[in-house]
Amino acid sequence: MSDNLEEATPDIEFEFSEDTLEIEVPEEVVEVDMSFGANLALPMEDAILTDIGSARQDALQNIKNSRQQWEEKIKQGIKWLGLNTDGEGNTDVEGACTAVHPLLIENVVKFQAKAIQELWPARGPVRTKVRGYVDAAREQTAQRVRTYMNYQLTEQVPGFYSDLERNLFRVGFMGIGIRKAGWNGTTAAPDPTIIYAENFYVDPSVSHLKDAEEYIEVMELSTRKMDNLILAGTFRDISENDSEEVLDTNEITEAIANAQGFDMSLERKGFTVGESHCYLDLNGDDPLLPEGGMAPYIVHFNVKTGNIYSIRRNWREDDDAMVKRQWYTIDQFIPAFGIYSLGYVHLIGDLAAASSAALRALVDSGQYANWTAGFKSQDAKFSDSDTPLGFGEFRDVNLSPEELQKAFLPLPSKEPNQTLFTLLKFMVESGQKFADSADEVVANSTNYGPAATTLALLEASQRFYSSIHKRLHQSQGEFLKLIGELNYENLPDMVNFVVDSENEYVQRTDFNPQIVDVIPASDPNALTESQRVAKAQIELNVAQQFPQFHDMREALRRYYVALGTESIDKLLTNPEAEAKSADPLTEIQLAMTGKPIKAQLGQNHAAHIAVKTAFLQAPQMQGANDPTIALGQQVLSANIAEHKVLMFIAQAMQLAQQMGLPIQDENVQGQIATQLVQISAASNPQQQQASFEQQTLELQAQELQMAGQRIQSQDTREAAKIALKQRELDLKETDMLLNAQAKQKQNQISASGKILDNSAKLADIQAKQLAKRANNPIQ
Repeated sequence: MSDNLEEATPDIEFEFSEDTLEIEVPEEVVEVDMSFGANLALPMEDAILTDIGSARQDALQNIKNSRQQWEEKIKQGIKWLGLNTDGEGNTDVEGACTAVHPLLIENVVKFQAKAIQELWPARGPVRTKVRGYVDAAREQTAQRVRTYMNYQLTEQVPGFYSDLERNLFRVGFMGIGIRKAGWNGTTAAPDPTIIYAENFYVDPSVSHLKDAEEYIEVMELSTRKMDNLILAGTFRDISENDSEEVLDTNEITEAIANAQGFDMSLERKGFTVGESHCYLDLNGDDPLLPEGGMAPYIVHFNVKTGNIYSIRRNWREDDDAMVKRQWYTIDQFIPAFGIYSLGYVHLIGDLAAASSAALRALVDSGQYANWTAGFKSQDAKFSDSDTPLGFGEFRDVNLSPEELQKAFLPLPSKEPNQTLFTLLKFMVESGQKFADSADEVVANSTNYGPAATTLALLEASQRFYSSIHKRLHQSQGEFLKLIGELNYENLPDMVNFVVDSENEYVQRTDFNPQIVDVIPASDPNALTESQRVAKAQIELNVAQQFPQFHDMREALRRYYVALGTESIDKLLTNPEAEAKSADPLTEIQLAMTGKPIKAQLGQNHAAHIAVKTAFLQAPQMQGANDPTIALGQQVLSANIAEHKVLMFIAQAMQLAQQMGLPIQDENVQGQIATQLVQISAASNPQQQQASFEQQTLELQAQELQMAGQRIQSQDTREAAKIALKQRELDLKETDMLLNAQAKQKQNQISASGKILDNSAKLADIQAKQLAKRANNPIQ
C-alpha cells in the first residue's frame, strides 16, 4: 500500500529563504483523447478556435444573404397553400372573400401520395442485390440484409415513415428535401432524420453536396440536450463563456406556424448550434496531419457567439485519401439552376395566386349582387337600423313608401362575370395539365377508343412524374446505402430479431458493401402497381412459351413479387431441394404426378434407363393429349438422360479404380474414354442385332395397330385375337430386352477382362524394361 502511495506522489521541490518557504508543485498531466473519432477542439488554443468559429459565422451569414429571394418566394407560397384563410382578401372590405384556390396544395398532396406508394411498398422500402458473382451463400446474405433493414426502418426506427411523408410534401412544395443519416448509440440503431431546407445552408450555385466547400445545418438544442452532450463528451464544456439564450424563430418556420394557426410568440430558450461540414487547415493540431493541410472536418459551433463545441474528422479511418464523408442526401423535384431545385410553388405558384384572386372576385361580386350596399339619408331613422334584415323579416319604419325610396341610394352591382369564370377555369386547367395530366386522361378515357390507346396516353402523361420518381429512387438509394454502411460499422457481430413470429438473425459482416448492394424497393421504370404486374405477366407468358430457355421458378417469383405476395419462398417449391431418388417404378409414379425426381450415383442406371424407356414406349403412353402426362414424359426423358450421363461416369470411375489411376487427371480420363469406346465397339454387334429385332417388333406393332383400326367394325372375337397377339408381342419384346442386357453385361465383363490382361502385360513389359535399364546403366 505504501509503495503505491510513493509511486503516485509527485516530486515536490522546497525552496527556503529568510522570510518565506516556497513550495513548487508540478502541474497535473492531463491525458487528451486523440483517437480517430476524438474531439480535436479539446487541446486546441482558444485563439485558433475563435478564428474557426468566426469563419463559420461569416460563411453562414453569406449564404443567408444569398438566398433571401428564395426564402421570400417560399413564404409567399405558404400563403397560397390555403391552410389558414384568416388573411386578407382582394379588398379590405369586411366580409370579403378570403378563400384560396386549392390548385397548389392539391398537386402537392397528389405528388406526396404517389411518391410514398412507390418509395414505401407493402413489402418494405429496402431490397438488395448481390455484387459480383452469385452463389447460394451470397443470396442468403442479401436476404438477411433485406429482411433486417426492412425490420429496422419499420419497427426499430419510430417515425421513419411519417418523416418520409413530410419530406415528400416539402419536395413537392418547395422543390428540395434533405435527409440525414446518423447512429443512435443508446438504441444501437440508425437515427435518420429530415432536415428542413430553411435550416440547411449551402452555396446555391453548387449542384451537389460533394461539390460544396461548406454546408451548415442549424439546429436548436434545449438546455437538457446540451448538458447531455457535454456529459457524454460529445461537446466540450464552455459553460463559463456560453449560456442559454432566447431562440430566434426562422421566418419560414414562423410563416408555416402562422399558416397552421399556431402562435410563435412563446419565448423559447436554448442554444442555436450550427453543424458545419467544411475543409480546415488545423496547422498541425491534428496528429494525422502534423504538417498541416486542408482536410474535411465537422465543426459544431454556437451560431450567435461563435464558440466551438467540437471538431471531428470527416473521413473514413482507413481512407488515406481523406475523402469527405456524406451524411446528407438531397431529394430534388425539378433540378434547374443549382442545388435548390424548383417545386410546385415555383412552377404553378403564380397560377395559384391568380386563380385565388379570380375566385375571390367571383364570390365578392355574387355577394354584392345579393346583398347590395349604398348610401342612406340621415333623415331616415328607424329602430335597429344597424342590424341587417333577416330572411323573411319586415321591419317597421316611420316613413312613407315614397320617402323610403328617396332615402336610400344603392350602388350599382353586377352578377358574377362569365368571362372571369372562364378565365378562372382556364387557369386551373392549365395548372392541372402542367402538374399532372393523368387524371384528365382517365376522365376522358371513353373518348380514346381501345384500352391500349388509353394506356399509351396514360404512360405519356406520366412522363413528367416518371422523371421525378427516378430522381427520388436515386436519392433513396443513396440514403439507404448510408444506413447500410452505418450498420456495417456499428452493429454487433450477431443480431437476433423476430419478424412475423419467426426468429431471424443477421451478421454485421453481411452489410459489407463489397458483397451486398442496398437498393430501394421502388422500380423507377414502372410507376404504378398495374404497370409492374402487367410487365411481370408478360415475362411469365414468354417464359411459358419458351420454357427451355427460362427458369420458370424465377419467372413465377418475379410475378408474385409484382403482386406484393408475402412469404413467396413458402409458396413456391424448390425442385432441386425436393427431388427424390428411388427405384424405377416409384420414380415413374412420382414423375407422372408432377413431383421432381433426380438421378444419383449408386443407382442401377441400366435398370432405370430400361424400365423408364419401356414405360415411355408403351402403347398407352402414345398419343396422350393430357398436359400432366406430357409434363411427366418430359421429366422422365430428362431423368433418362441424367442416368445415361451418370452411368458413363460410374463406368469411368470403376475402370479407373480397377487400373489404379486417379480419375481427376485429364490424361487418365482420355485413356479411360478410349477403353470405354473399345468396350462399346466390342458389344456393338449384339446391340445392332437387338436394335434390328426391336425395329421389327415396332413395325409389327404398328401393323397390328393399323389392322385394329380397320377391323373396329368386326366382331369382338377377332378383336380379342388381335389383343392376345399384341400381348404376346409385348412379352416377347420384354424377353428380348432382358436377353440383350444380359449379353451386353457379359460382353462388358469380357472386354474388361481383356483390358486388365492387356494392362498386366503392359506392366510386365515396363517392369522388364526397367530391370534391363538397371542392369545396363548409362556410362
